[in-house]
Amino acid sequence: MIIRENFPAPSRKRFYVSIGFIGGIRLSTKTKVVYTSEKGNKRKLKENRSYGMVPFKVDYTLRVGYRGVCIWGNYSLTNMFNTNRAPELKPFAVGLGITI
Repeated sequence: MIIRENFPAPSRKRFYVSIGFIGGIRLSTKTKVVYTSEKGNKRKLKENRSYGMVPFKVDYTLRVGYRGVCIWGNYSLTNMFNTNRAPELKPFAVGLGITI
């Protein structure tokens, strides 16, 4: 759910602010480590596990823009890992969007 408000003219003409929530589901988790052995051989180690990560997440989102340029940010309301298996960690992301 995202709420968007344009100030004061129609869409794509002026300044806008959007706020809301974003939800997500973790479908899989995997790691891949690439290294060179002592003999000079290139090796790959792949693992698929849950790594103690929570299966669902909910983020706040804020987007501020003018015409085709937007700055956005997301902050997680849920921890990234299960509380009994790792320290508390709430990820965030910021970015710049350009619409042409």
